[in-house]
Parts: sequence; structure tokens; C-alpha cells
Amino acid sequence: MADVPLPVLANIPGTSSVPDAAFDATENRPATTREPPLHFGADGLGAGDIDENRGGNRSRLRERIDPLGRVFHYVGRGEGVRTAEHPAPSAQNRQVAGTQTITRALSVLRVLRDAEGDVGVTEMAHALDLHSSTTHRIVRALVVAGYVVQNKETERYRLGLEAFLLGRAAGQTLGFDAAMPLLDGLAEETGESVNLVVRDGDHALVLLRVESKQPLRFSQPTGTRIPLYCTSTGKALLAFAGDLNAEVARLGELERLTPATITSPRDLLRDLEEIRSRGFSINRGERVPGVCGVAAPVLGSGGVATAALAVQGPEIRMPDDRIAELGPLVMEVARAVVASLPAGYEI
Repeated sequence: MADVPLPVLANIPGTSSVPDAAFDATENRPATTREPPLHFGADGLGAGDIDENRGGNRSRLRERIDPLGRVFHYVGRGEGVRTAEHPAPSAQNRQVAGTQTITRALSVLRVLRDAEGDVGVTEMAHALDLHSSTTHRIVRALVVAGYVVQNKETERYRLGLEAFLLGRAAGQTLGFDAAMPLLDGLAEETGESVNLVVRDGDHALVLLRVESKQPLRFSQPTGTRIPLYCTSTGKALLAFAGDLNAEVARLGELERLTPATITSPRDLLRDLEEIRSRGFSINRGERVPGVCGVAAPVLGSGGVATAALAVQGPEIRMPDDRIAELGPLVMEVARAVVASLPAGYEI
């Protein structure tokens, strides 16, 4: 194949900071000509995997450094056509390339974490905007390490035992195991379901959950992502996040989910100011009709909410006078949650 000039590609290192063979890092060539090891660029391709035809064969990107330290990239077996002239990659740049590989692997784990069932390589590649071959190499490395397992019949994947053990260790060291008795006590005292959530962008993520023993209850499993602007925990996070105007502006359009949903930024800002003043938030059917929630922030350094604690139940069991009682109680338990977390760490 004839040598083809290529555009300048960013972050193509000469060596890899990820020596693990599971990530397919190739060995270095002699100083005059070498083939860059696997890393991931902006388009999700690995160095050495420049795609000449998205539906066809791949050719290897090669690199040559002349005596002046200039880098030449080319495709094929020849000496190539110069496409970039810059100093040889520094150790710092090589480390950045290695972190890109790790980032891609962590992204695969997140896709599997959030999936409702087993996931195939093509689905993961589409979700991450990566090539299937690149995704497959990462997944196989995670399988070897025990963080992902494959169904031998369907050839699809799910999280493995190592991922479970890692999560359990994190729950223990971050203090969640110590916080659970506090949630259990609040659920027992109120007779309602209790949630502990953390912020995840413009959503909240249910981290810990205790279900009510009542036959009529609101179910919200751990791992559920919920909007910030129309939930009691979400509004508690927003109200104690810093600049209220900036927080509301960042949310963009507020979709109406029920007749009670606040869709006006001005009204939401007013509600958040009231929440900050009294110390707890209230949600009366703003996301799910008939469901009421009372939440308080779990405050970190500087008075910023790192999590939120809520009591949730049907509106029929949570009239105004009971909400007035639940608010201070949830605030008290939220402060106890803060005290249960390891010193120096925030959720």
C-alpha cells in the first residue's frame, strides 16, 4: 500500500505508561522507527489503528524520529511522508495517553453499572462512541482482571466479582456501612422509605435505600438517577450547592412531569431560597403524582451539600402538620450522617 499523508494527530506517544499486556500495548521499536502503543485519541481509535475505511481493513500508523527529534507519521511499510514536525513526546504526554486508556476502561465499567441487563460489545461501543475493536480489547482486559464476566451462551457482559468486592470495600471505607443504621432508624421511626443520594451532574443518584414496611409505599431502588429540580433530595442538593442563580441557569429547560412540577426558573429559585432558609426541602407530587418527600442536605466543608437524605411516602400519609415534624427530624439525622463519615473525606 502506498504511503498516505495524514493530518496531525494529538497525543500519539512513543511509549506507554500502561505496561499491562492486557491493554495490548505494543513493545517499542528501535529509536529510528517505532510503532506507537495502544492509547485512545479523541475519536476513540487506538494509535496504530488509524481507520482508512470505517467499514474495511485497518492500516497501522507508524512513527519515525529523525536525529533532530522531529516526528514523522506514516501508514504502510515505507519510510512515509512527513505529516507533523514537533519534539519527541515527553514523559508527561506519555502519562496522559496512559490515563486515556484507563478512562476508557472506567467508562466501560460505568456502562455496565448503569445497564439493566447484560450488554454486548457493539452496544458499549455505541454508548461510548468508540470502535468495536477498541471496546472489545478493553472488555477482554477487564474480563482477565475479573471486573467483567461474559455469558458464554450470549457472549454478552456484566460486572464481575472484582467489581462487587471493590464496591463493598468503598462502601465500608467511605462510611456508608456506618450510615446505614441511621437510615434504618429513621425509617423505623417514621414508617416511611428513606433515601441517601449524591449529585450526578443535573441528576441525583440514589446511593442508599431503606424501604418502608407499609404495603403502600414508593419504591426507588439504589442506582436510580432522578432529576434535581423536581425531587426533595435534588432540591436540597441545589439549595446548598453555592450560587443559586448559577445552579438554576445550568439546569436549562424545566420539563413538566406532573401538574405540580415547577417549570419556571424564577419560581424554582424562590423555592430554593426558602429551602436554604428553613434547612429542608419539600416535594409534593412534583415528579410522581401522589408522592411526597422531605429532604435535608448532608453538608460538607464550606456548607456545600455533598449528599441529601430524604423521607418519602404517599401524600395521604404526609399532611402539612406531619411534614413540619419530619423536617427537623430529617435534618438531625443528616447531621448524624455527616458525623459518621470518615474525617477529611466527602461523599
